[in-house]
Amino acid sequence: MTIYDFNKTFSPQYYNLAKVCKHLGTELNDRKNRFDKSDILEQALEAATGNKLRWVDEQGYDHYCPELDYKAEMKTESCALYSKKTKKLKGKVSLKLTNTLQNKNEKKKLEETANDLIIVDSFHGAVGRVPYSVAIEHAIEIADGFKTEIPIDKIEILFEGITENNELLENSSYMEQKKKMQKDYVQSFFVDK
Repeated sequence: MTIYDFNKTFSPQYYNLAKVCKHLGTELNDRKNRFDKSDILEQALEAATGNKLRWVDEQGYDHYCPELDYKAEMKTESCALYSKKTKKLKGKVSLKLTNTLQNKNEKKKLEETANDLIIVDSFHGAVGRVPYSVAIEHAIEIADGFKTEIPIDKIEILFEGITENNELLENSSYMEQKKKMQKDYVQSFFVDK
């Protein structure tokens, strides 16, 4: 699938996806909340494609388009594609590809579970795409899985991101909303009936 085909098929609203990245900022970067951040950004990609690329969160892929039998794994990381300091594309994109949850000495196997790897640079709101086979081609085994180090010229940049932060801070923070939801949930058990 070419960039043109990808954009024509899924009609992504990259700017709105970037706004979600910018609004979250570093709020959910701690160990306890990073899974929330990942889920939110994966759901944001689904919303950005008008639900054409559905968030399924399956082992080996995060998004699926049943009409095309298309699977995409999504990885998000701050400054994954662009340098924070120079704001230029990095020479190589290094990401943890899988976590096998195996012991150091066990034989690990890396399989092609998706058509593409979609890379979201959460600091810049930039989006890139590379065939999953290329990510595997550049994979390196590590103690608890595999990481990949993909040369930037192998990655198609779908969206370069946004720099402005003006309108992005109008919504309350995710953590404020989450704490309120948890409190309301707990309180619902202590209401006299």
